[in-house]
Amino acid sequence: MKLVAALLAAAAIAFTAGACSPKASEEECRAAADHVVDLTVAAFTKSNPGATEQAVAAARERAEKGRNRFVTLCSKLDRVTVICIGGAGTLEATQKCDTSPK
Repeated sequence: MKLVAALLAAAAIAFTAGACSPKASEEECRAAADHVVDLTVAAFTKSNPGATEQAVAAARERAEKGRNRFVTLCSKLDRVTVICIGGAGTLEATQKCDTSPK
């Protein structure tokens, strides 16, 4: 459950990104979603170093469940934010991708 929440959090944090910038394409959103799933699994693996292959597979499956929601939210994001998410090295780094005015 935490993995799906982390995946959705990455989308929600960036959801408020600047409305004036061009929106991300579906392809960019899908790539960013794949990347966030990978980051989520990496975070699980890091926090559970002795995890079995089955546990990692289950973590990936849970993360994949949030993927479509991420893609739906992503379509409302600006391109710069989505590119930032796609290049983030950790889930925590995706939180820094919010380009909305404060």
